[in-house]
Amino acid sequence: MQCANIRVYGVVQGVGFCHMVRNKAHHLRITGYVKNLEDASVEIKCEGKKENIAELVEIIRKSKDPVYVDNMDVKYFEGDGEFNTFQIIVGDLASEMMEGFDTYCMYLEQLNSK
Repeated sequence: MQCANIRVYGVVQGVGFCHMVRNKAHHLRITGYVKNLEDASVEIKCEGKKENIAELVEIIRKSKDPVYVDNMDVKYFEGDGEFNTFQIIVGDLASEMMEGFDTYCMYLEQLNSK
């Protein structure tokens, strides 16, 4: 089992990025977590088959509007079965509510532009 620490920089908060990562991780049978950090980046720690983690990294790298990935740091190491599921680690209630509202507003913008 492989483990990876991934740090993603760019427009990755307030745009539904954590939910997208969680959904893709579940599909790829990857366990771990994703969480927003105070410097506006996102941290992902995950475990699974090496090829599945590599596929998740590529999906993240190719993310489309409203997500914009400027840079990623990926470090692989041997996993130890630390996680049972993949989850979003949330911050304080006010921040999470604002992120949800921002995501909804971006979704409405996309609908209106079509």
